[in-house]
Amino acid sequence: MSPVWVPATFHAAYNFFLGFKCHVASESHVRQMLLIGEDPRRHIQDFSREFQKNFVDLLRTTHGEKKVHINHFYQQVIAEKEVSTYLPFYSGMKMLI
Repeated sequence: MSPVWVPATFHAAYNFFLGFKCHVASESHVRQMLLIGEDPRRHIQDFSREFQKNFVDLLRTTHGEKKVHINHFYQQVIAEKEVSTYLPFYSGMKMLI
């Protein structure tokens, strides 16, 4: 029987899944989720407030008073790995648009 060829994207997705599965099961992640579960509304509000402040500060420092296409700028911001965790809170940014 000859070996079966599997696309590299499958391997990348599978490795990502394994890493995510390990992360979700980690003690620090479970502890953080339990903490957030005690008062999720407060954590979401804090997270959204922090994102909004950072987003506006970055917009101000990179573009100043110039006009900018806000959706394009937002896509650039979330493309960076460090801030991509803000993606679920895009709806909270509608007040800035």
